Amino acid sequence: MKKSIFLFVLIVLLGTSLFANGIVGKGVKLGFNFAKIDGNDVEINFDSKLGFIIGGFAIFQMTDMIFIQPELFYTMKGAKDDGEGYVSTISLNYLELPVLAKFNIPIEGNLTPNLFFGPALGINLSSTHKVEYDDYDDVSDDLEDIKGMEFGLIFGGGININKICIDARYNLGLSSIDDSSDSEDVKNRVFSILLGYMF
Repeated sequence: MKKSIFLFVLIVLLGTSLFANGIVGKGVKLGFNFAKIDGNDVEINFDSKLGFIIGGFAIFQMTDMIFIQPELFYTMKGAKDDGEGYVSTISLNYLELPVLAKFNIPIEGNLTPNLFFGPALGINLSSTHKVEYDDYDDVSDDLEDIKGMEFGLIFGGGININKICIDARYNLGLSSIDDSSDSEDVKNRVFSILLGYMF
């Protein structure tokens, strides 16, 4: 895992230095996450948990239509189980580094549609489990069996309107977040809607 993380960071740094002369924009984004936890070893059919995502991005130009877009986000993931007489909420907060290949679709006017995909590295910042009951106080504790790192694949699309950008994306977790056993298959699934501004 440590070698994979080192390789990922090295590729990002080398890529950024190679294409530094082709930078065409940077900005900030914020939005909402609709997060779930899924996998072969997840026995609960979780509901979506609403969370926030906020961060920044840079855009490096490769060709007239192809761009590389590294991003850095604080993102809230997890899941929610709204049961009979209780609500169970798993809150997972990450520092996430996606590196996206972005393809602009040329059309006339100020609108620029785009498609994108790429890998994402997530660093877990905190993990808590909260249970709220109808008839007595809630119980909250830290989760100890959550891995410190996760890898995912992001894909989606958006539209730029002058300096305003809007995108919708899906983050498909590729690595298990459960650290209790190597055989556990427990992964994050997150749909996000983001609004951004380019400087």
